[in-house]
Amino acid sequence: GGGGNGGDAARVPPVLGVTLVTQSTADRLWVLPHICARWRGLMVVASVASRKEPVLWPAPHLWEENASARVDSTLSLTTRSSSDFIKDAADPFGYGRAIPCGAILMELSPPKFEKDKGAVDGYPINWLRNRGIGCVHTSHYFALDIDFWPSAEIGNALLPALRSWPDFPQALVIPNFQRSGHGCRNSADKFACRAEYVSGELTMPRTFAELQSCIAEQNCAVFDSEFNPAGQSSTDVGRWKRLQEGKVMQLRCLQSARYEPFVVLRRDAATPTFDERFRGYGKNKVQQVVHLRRAGFAFAVLGRAFVLHFPHAKSASKEKWLHSSAHRNVEKLYATFENEIAQAYASTSQRTPLCHERNKSM
Repeated sequence: GGGGNGGDAARVPPVLGVTLVTQSTADRLWVLPHICARWRGLMVVASVASRKEPVLWPAPHLWEENASARVDSTLSLTTRSSSDFIKDAADPFGYGRAIPCGAILMELSPPKFEKDKGAVDGYPINWLRNRGIGCVHTSHYFALDIDFWPSAEIGNALLPALRSWPDFPQALVIPNFQRSGHGCRNSADKFACRAEYVSGELTMPRTFAELQSCIAEQNCAVFDSEFNPAGQSSTDVGRWKRLQEGKVMQLRCLQSARYEPFVVLRRDAATPTFDERFRGYGKNKVQQVVHLRRAGFAFAVLGRAFVLHFPHAKSASKEKWLHSSAHRNVEKLYATFENEIAQAYASTSQRTPLCHERNKSM
């Protein structure tokens, strides 16, 4: 599986803050300066190194155009092999500088796929996530997928939540919405939505107020609410909308075992990371939420902060997943994983159980 957070990072006393951890294929890297300008904090980005061509990171001047200050001193464009990627990370960010974000950009060569370990083949998403987490030097991290853009107010909302973080383990949910892609999602041109964004036809709400307008105009909605409502329904967006900025709302129970929000977590050895047997499409994030729930983590939702999915052409990996043996392989691995986790935490009481289990025990 994907073990704890080892490496040199564990010995560095953490600064109170959140590092955004993401991973990406080459065709999505263009969004990084836009994410940077909203996040205005520390970022670690992992991409798969290619033998054929170098990874084309957005040029430094692109980061500057989106920002109010220069980025050159902190945009540490470092290429590291997976064996030594953390050794030179003593102070990669240059703390305390008035810049929109500091970024470690990593090109990594993942280990060869080993079928006998019960893993599924595909893009090594959880391996990349864990390598990114291994580079975190702040007290907390936020593992987010590259297609999701944070709100511009997220930093202000996070600070009070970090200062009042409980002693018990907690997963802090950042509600998850989607921007509808109108026609660009169905275009044969996979960069059609990007072109619409650059031209100003497609806007991405930056603030809570803008998100509410977008929802009212039916251009934004809870992420995947049409096809997978169980994925986000436990967040209780109706209640969340009434929360003040930085206030936290506890979830008493989760409505579905398929809940898969993005969460802020404390960086320590007790926090489960991602299971690296999950590669490609399917269950790679659900499994971490199940692990956190079983390990006794409380789930809470952060007021006024959100992430918003940028529309893109339909995912080839999703299509392949829906019509192939990959689907069955993932379900088989997930069943194995669930059994392992149930046994490992058999004596651990769940702070945020599934609602139907909580109702039975009351």
